[in-house]
Amino acid sequence: MHLTSGAACPQCFSTLYYRKYTVWHFLIALFLFPVGLLFLLAPVQRCENGHSYGLGKWIINIIIGTLIVILMLVALVVYAFMRHAGTNELSDRQASTLPEAVVTPIVQATTAAELPSGEIAAGAVQQFYGLWDAQRLPEAYQLLSNRYRVEHPYGAWEKSHEGVVHISVQTRPTEDPLTVAVVVKSTDRTNGGGTTDSEYHGTWSAIHEAGAVKLDRVELSQTR
Repeated sequence: MHLTSGAACPQCFSTLYYRKYTVWHFLIALFLFPVGLLFLLAPVQRCENGHSYGLGKWIINIIIGTLIVILMLVALVVYAFMRHAGTNELSDRQASTLPEAVVTPIVQATTAAELPSGEIAAGAVQQFYGLWDAQRLPEAYQLLSNRYRVEHPYGAWEKSHEGVVHISVQTRPTEDPLTVAVVVKSTDRTNGGGTTDSEYHGTWSAIHEAGAVKLDRVELSQTR
C-alpha cells in the first residue's frame, strides 16, 4: 500500500491517501464494456485513517443510489401488475359464480294455419301476460279483440294494469280449443307503498279475428 500526498480527506483532513479499486469498478467495467473501462480511471481515494473519498467514491454513491431507485420502481410496477391481475381474477371468479339469467321468451303471434287453435290460444294468453309483466302494455292491448277493446278503452285499461309489479300465468287446455284455463299470480303495489301477492283461477276465451287469434273474454276468481 503506497501512500500519496494530495487532496485532504473531507472527514479527517489528512493529506495522505492511497488509491483503491472496489468491486463496483470491475462490475461496471464488465457490464458496460468498453465504456465502463473509463471508470477504472477514477479509483477510490482512501486516507491513512480509512476514510473513502474522491471522484471514484462519488461515482459509486451515484450508481448505488440510481440502482436503489430503479429497484424501487421495478418493485412498484410488479406490485401494481400483481394487484391488477388479482383484481381481474377475483372479478372473473365472482362472475363465474353468479347464476345465469333465466330468460323466458315471449311467444310470438301465430296464425291459425300453423298450429292447432288450442295451442294458438294458449300462446296468445302467455304472450299477453309476458308483455304485461314487461310493462309493454300497448303491445299487450293489441292482443285483445275489437269487442274487448271497445268495452275497455285503453286509458282506463292501462291505469288498472300499470300497478302490477310482476305477473305470471300457467295455462292448460280445455275441451274448447279456443278456451284456456289459467292460474294467474301477481304482485301488486299497495296504496301504502308496499306490495301484495294475489292468485286468480279462471279462463280466457279467444276468437279468430282478422286472420289471428285474439283474446276476447276473461273470467277470473281470486283464490288468494
